[in-house]
Amino acid sequence: MKIRTKILLLVSLPMLALAMISFIIAAVEVRKGIVNQAYVGMESTALAIRQIFEMGAEGDYVMDADGNLWKGDDMNISEALDLVDEIKKNTGYDVTVFYQDTRILTTITDESGNRQVGTKASDIVTASVLENGENYYDKDIEILGKQYICYYIPFYQPGGGNDQPVGMIFLGEEYQKVFSLVESACTTILWGMSVILVLSLVLSVIVGGRLSGSIREAVLYVQQIGEGRLGISVKKTMIERKDEVGDLGRSVKKLDGQLTEIVSEIQEQSGKLSFIAENCEEKARNASEATSDITMAVESIAAAAANQAQDVDNANESVEMIGNAIQSTNQKMASFSDTTRNISSASESLKVILNGFVSSMKNVQTSVGLVYDQTNATHKSVEQISGMVKVITDIASKTNLLSLNASIEAARAGEVGKGFSIVANEIKELAEQCAVSVVNIQEILGQLNTNSNVSVETMETVQESINRQADILHKTNEQFEIVEQGVEWSDQNIRMVLEDVEMLEQAKGSTEEIVQHIAAIAQQNAAGTEETVSSVTEVNQMVAETAENMKELKLIAGILAEEIKVFQFESTFR
Repeated sequence: MKIRTKILLLVSLPMLALAMISFIIAAVEVRKGIVNQAYVGMESTALAIRQIFEMGAEGDYVMDADGNLWKGDDMNISEALDLVDEIKKNTGYDVTVFYQDTRILTTITDESGNRQVGTKASDIVTASVLENGENYYDKDIEILGKQYICYYIPFYQPGGGNDQPVGMIFLGEEYQKVFSLVESACTTILWGMSVILVLSLVLSVIVGGRLSGSIREAVLYVQQIGEGRLGISVKKTMIERKDEVGDLGRSVKKLDGQLTEIVSEIQEQSGKLSFIAENCEEKARNASEATSDITMAVESIAAAAANQAQDVDNANESVEMIGNAIQSTNQKMASFSDTTRNISSASESLKVILNGFVSSMKNVQTSVGLVYDQTNATHKSVEQISGMVKVITDIASKTNLLSLNASIEAARAGEVGKGFSIVANEIKELAEQCAVSVVNIQEILGQLNTNSNVSVETMETVQESINRQADILHKTNEQFEIVEQGVEWSDQNIRMVLEDVEMLEQAKGSTEEIVQHIAAIAQQNAAGTEETVSSVTEVNQMVAETAENMKELKLIAGILAEEIKVFQFESTFR
């Protein structure tokens, strides 16, 4: 059903109901008014007739032998036909004069024209008027088969007081005549209301047509907005209206302007979001490559640590061999007199062992230097990753701010912006995930940095220990040269050789301690490199997940840009 028809029904049905109710009320009131007016006229006329009788002659009311009612000696009321006929002629009311309950003068006639004198009044009228002395009126009194509206008043003897009426005066009119007046008045009212109703309907059709046209135009604007066509031009006549239609037009114009701003902002922000996602993806890719390099470097450190541990084992074995050689030398020195050749041979063997130990210490020193360099490189790589994490943190913060702005704009868009609100929440969750990942990376990098610092300090300690060991080995080598000379001059320098053996015993204890310390450091270094490899692997996985999240963010930005393509501005579809 069209709105024009609805407006017409909305106006016409209440007006029709109001007209019917008003007609019924008016008809009842007109009927009541006409009847009341008739009562008033009848009462006035009856009082006038009674006054005529009372002033027309002096004396009492008396009925003579012929059945005539007299007022005094001069007025024969029964013969006052001209009076009652004149009254009926002028007022239309029938007049009857009763003496007691009997009609003695009347204008009421039967079908033959005979006046209905000598007939009796009803018992209810007699009881009310003659017995109680009250006026009586009714609109449903039947006389000669006709319904009358009537009015009765009593009259009394002039000198006998007012206690008991002697007769009554009747004024009446046929109800049909009164009803004809009521019908005429109701017909007039009905015609007037009909004219008013028709004019109102015509006016409502005109106004409803204009109103429905304006509403259809406003609905068309809303449909254009619903189809995504923004930047519409609302007619000036609609905007300048002071009614609800004008409010609707102004609201549509305001909605169009707000949606235009929101969609433009979404388009701009979606472009920025896509650009940020691409940058994040590229940086995550670079971070992944950097963590791969770190993994390779840490694996190299692990391999170097394993070699270092092997070298330390070799050094330990060499130290044990030195101890054994010292013990053998001591025994041989005790039995030096038995064989000088054995001492010389042992001295040569010991020299060979020392040279091997010196070579092993050089290898250890080289490996420690390599581990030290690799540890420093690891430390620098951790600092680079920290810088990259700061960049990712900044990007996550900006993404979170962008999602907050998008949520605010979606809330302003209301129902239209629900879809975009979901996208904004997804972006916010992604930014929060990135922030959480960055915190985890920072914690891991902090642990890695701490371990790298410990490794650097440990490598420095190892280098110092190896340098001291090299010095000791150098001194030991010098002592073995002295031992060689002592073999040549065994007889003269036996005491000196014994002293040198004691020094070798002391050096052997220090060397064992140093080698054991180096072994512990090597084990710690190996364990640290294993933890570093695990941490870097975890960092690499997190960076890969961040790259995947950035791809998803880029995809969301593309979906967002695709979703708002449904909106077009007026300049694009004209």
